[in-house]
Amino acid sequence: MITPQEIGGKALRKYGDYLRSLIQGSSFFPLHIRADKKAPADFGLRHKALEALISHSKDRTGFGYSLGYRKVVTRQHGEQDEVEVVRFNTEEDYLRFLNKEIEAAEFKDGLGQLLAWQPTLKDWLLQQPPDTLLQYQPAWKGICGVVDYLLTHDVRNLYLRTLQVPVHTKFIQRYKAVIFSLLQFLQPARFGNEGHTLEEALGLRKKPHLFALRWLDLAMAEQFSAGMEVFGVSVDYLKQVAWPVKQIILVENETNLYLLPEMAGSMALVSAGGALHLLKDIPLFRNTQLYYWGDLDEKGFTMLRDVRLYYPHVISVLMDEAVVMHHQLEMDTQPHRYREHDLSVLTGSEKRAFSLLSANNGRIEQEKLDQHYMQECLAKMPEANSTGTE
Repeated sequence: MITPQEIGGKALRKYGDYLRSLIQGSSFFPLHIRADKKAPADFGLRHKALEALISHSKDRTGFGYSLGYRKVVTRQHGEQDEVEVVRFNTEEDYLRFLNKEIEAAEFKDGLGQLLAWQPTLKDWLLQQPPDTLLQYQPAWKGICGVVDYLLTHDVRNLYLRTLQVPVHTKFIQRYKAVIFSLLQFLQPARFGNEGHTLEEALGLRKKPHLFALRWLDLAMAEQFSAGMEVFGVSVDYLKQVAWPVKQIILVENETNLYLLPEMAGSMALVSAGGALHLLKDIPLFRNTQLYYWGDLDEKGFTMLRDVRLYYPHVISVLMDEAVVMHHQLEMDTQPHRYREHDLSVLTGSEKRAFSLLSANNGRIEQEKLDQHYMQECLAKMPEANSTGTE
């Protein structure tokens, strides 16, 4: 026999359909839930289960589900009533049972405001997860204001943060996905191109990502950057330069930029994780010995793989089996389990380092590397501790 808890679970699973019915303006009640679980054969257990079901029903509580019965005949006890169906006859019964009255009222209020703004959004809402309206409930006024502005203004060649919208421009960044989805729905001819971002669809200018660069050869700093040892460079700038460098070291951790020793004819660059893909087509990198120093964790080795796919000649720094073995006591556990990755481009020692970490779901923070050991390894790099350029 179905239990009150099971009724609650089944009723809650219908909640999304209920919200959709509000959007459609269709009838949803009475809501029937099948009680397709057989009653216990034992009479005492049957009576106890039925009493629990009745005690939580509308007959006893004044709201919630009602029970529909059918007659069954048993050998032992003759004719008995058995619950056949559970019904929520009214919206009030259903919402009070689920404790959703306030939430449903907020949904209806938000729905009314949204459809008053753009009546055609009924179709858009039906394409979204049923709780979308509630998900953005506190922000709809701002979202609508931004969409109205973007529908009626030409913002090409402006920056996102300079738009004269009725909210802080950080608001657009936070709700960019839903804003773009609404624009695509309301003006598909203008915004419907697949693969475009909001910035691309609007024709906005993008701030160039600046990569921190450090000259490891102070003579080169004097020659090419007016003595500045550390400065920021864009991808477009990197593609244009043809500095006579012997080697370039990419580091993921900005602190490591300053741990590198001076090296003749060398420079280092913070490749910045999520921006790494921007560096995939730099002529200077293809024609120079390239090194990569990343984190000793899942992400670090997958980024090493990506760099090597861009530049097959790249050599890793402090990312081999010996480094992991030396620092096993410093190994922590990363928040999520390691996944399967195609690491075929890694060297044997790099793969073994990854396997040691993966077996323990581990990571070794670069801050925990033995500084003396690390400096000894860096000092063995070509041109380390040399001065001047040739």
